[in-house]
Amino acid sequence: MVEKNEANQTVEPGRPSNESDKKEHSGTPKDGPNLKCQLRKNTVAGGVNSADSTDKNEARFPQSHLFRMGETLGRYARWVFGLLGLIVCLAFASTIPVLQFIALGYFFEVSGRVIRFNSVSAGFAGISKAERLASFVLGTWFLLWPVTLLRTWWEASHLLDPDSETTHFFRQLHILGSLLIYGHILAAWLCGGKLRYFFWPIIAPFGIFLWLVKKIIDWPYVQSTLNATVGKISPHLAADIHHAKPLSGWFLPLILWNSIRRRGLISRIRDGLWEFVAGLQLPYLFWLGFRGFLGSMIWLIVPVTIMVTSARAVDGAAILTGLIGIATFAVVATFLPFLQAHFASERRLAAIFELRIARQIFRKVPVRYFITVLTTFVFAVPLYILKIERPFPELLFLPGTVFILFMLPTRWISGWAYINAQRTSANAHHIFRWPAWLLHIPLALSFAGFVFLMRFVVWTGATGLFDQHAFLIPAPFIEFTL
Repeated sequence: MVEKNEANQTVEPGRPSNESDKKEHSGTPKDGPNLKCQLRKNTVAGGVNSADSTDKNEARFPQSHLFRMGETLGRYARWVFGLLGLIVCLAFASTIPVLQFIALGYFFEVSGRVIRFNSVSAGFAGISKAERLASFVLGTWFLLWPVTLLRTWWEASHLLDPDSETTHFFRQLHILGSLLIYGHILAAWLCGGKLRYFFWPIIAPFGIFLWLVKKIIDWPYVQSTLNATVGKISPHLAADIHHAKPLSGWFLPLILWNSIRRRGLISRIRDGLWEFVAGLQLPYLFWLGFRGFLGSMIWLIVPVTIMVTSARAVDGAAILTGLIGIATFAVVATFLPFLQAHFASERRLAAIFELRIARQIFRKVPVRYFITVLTTFVFAVPLYILKIERPFPELLFLPGTVFILFMLPTRWISGWAYINAQRTSANAHHIFRWPAWLLHIPLALSFAGFVFLMRFVVWTGATGLFDQHAFLIPAPFIEFTL
């Protein structure tokens, strides 16, 4: 079924409802690994673009299958590293008040992008930015370990004999080492914060050796020999072997020197940092997450309150209210994943209350609808184990990471079922709809009953039922007191 927007234009649910939204979401996202060789600029977050100091030969991509395979594996490795960094960042955000809405907003944005772009790969948003941010944090963290070690040696020697020569030596070593390491960290930041920049003293010997070998191969006699041997078998492989990137393209000291020589270093750093922070779209994600939280809580407040109330009732009243709470929660939990996906695609608070959209999706793709609900429930159940014991505040991000790992895929799956419903014009046959509906009843009641019984297990007690990580904050570690 379709609906009308304010301009009396016919649009499908989840589709952009105005021209500006269409322009904003035109094209295909490029956050995932791309198997095609493309020219890509070294975008620097908060620093200098190293590509500015290189010549045009650096833009050459491998032509042989062997080197292309290495380039592809490298892109996949960077993408996986960015995905892991994104998960850790979301885990930290989901355990900090206020920032929790940013993590929830990203979950909604994942479903919304899948629907608006009509592609599951569009749900992998922000991977490149997460890769750069993770490189900054991880590289800095590793380099701070030697500073901590030097300080530990100095303090230990100072406790034993404050005036000994060993103590003075370790003190000077700590000062000198700290200056060198902090300077190295600053240089890596200024050059873009890529992970290899933090470890260039270790990588440089191997890189310089390979660079020299390729320079030697560039000599006319060696090159003619290479072309007469390897070139006969694979001309592209011979060209890739003797191609050497200039030092200014990867050697950190030379990149930094060329960047300092250029004018406007401070302005480039300022503009790059601002562009990176603005690209995170934190206010947008917060507002999206807050509205999604509000709409979802309105759906959950009645059944959850009934179940919490049953914990304070006695005898028959407790049994009756418990059964009513389980039944109403089962109904809401069946529709809510698709109502949240619809809200994420439309980005209107009223969209989360349009129950007819969920019904339409079920009538068109009942099997995918059931798979989505089943995945949401199954992935949510094991996480209650992490809520049995109250975690230490310093280690909240560890269980938070597990919560993100389990709950993030459910947003991709709900978007996948939604777009399949959009592609289908006719309703599915009753032979698929009735079995899916009959399977929904025991599945939803089992999940609701499990959630109801968890009030006896989780450390927050009955009020912990409001921490519905399947629909609300993905890592709920806030204690409610009623």
